[in-house]
Amino acid sequence: MENFQNKTLSTSLFKVEDVTPDNGCFYRSIANSLNSQSNNPFDLKELKFVKKKENEFYNHTDFGLKGTKQTELAKKLQEESRLWLIKNKNNIYKELGITYKDLIENVHNLDIDEYEKFYKFWSGDAVFQYVAFGIYKSGKNKGQPKLKKVYFPDRWGGIPEIIALSNILELPIIVFRPVKLNKHNIEVSGRIIKNKPEKKCRFKLYQISGKKFFNKNAIFLLWRKRSSKGDHYNVIYPNVPIKNIINII
Repeated sequence: MENFQNKTLSTSLFKVEDVTPDNGCFYRSIANSLNSQSNNPFDLKELKFVKKKENEFYNHTDFGLKGTKQTELAKKLQEESRLWLIKNKNNIYKELGITYKDLIENVHNLDIDEYEKFYKFWSGDAVFQYVAFGIYKSGKNKGQPKLKKVYFPDRWGGIPEIIALSNILELPIIVFRPVKLNKHNIEVSGRIIKNKPEKKCRFKLYQISGKKFFNKNAIFLLWRKRSSKGDHYNVIYPNVPIKNIINII
């Protein structure tokens, strides 16, 4: 029990906000975090950080569930991360000693050309194309190609995009998981219900990208593994100074 407490953080340090559970949830969560810290969240290269009151960003009309500005910024974040990864495809990701091209293939099961093609399209949309699979031999369509609808692979944010956006934004991106101990004192996934962590749930560090950017600002995300509905990201806003959390972890 003591070891579990020492390796996890109290959920009271954060406030959770859900985003639309489509494949764009990672980018949506990043968008919300930026909006909570800046008055110019669309200017990714020249972010000006300010302290905002909770009612200026939490459950905000433009950045809440299906908020139009949230979606617009999320799409921009996806495209910027795609361009960064294509540009740096032959550079080495030092933590694993592999190129970003290989990292993309390992994480997304796509080669770099497929990634460049498919990730031009917003992750939250189901995108398809019609593919010919034969010729009609009779009837009014005789001689015409038979077409079937083929959907593009799902597009979503993972470690390649976390690395890309951390470098683009020059911010650390820190991801936690909700965990708890079951009655046998075995660590299991915790639940978040209507933006509230369940009783005895705590947050466990999952991954950090951009340690070199540690200063006074950071992006905090919560990664939830939901077996029936797929994995999902939430944004979590710190209730204490960011430097306090960074010092703990």
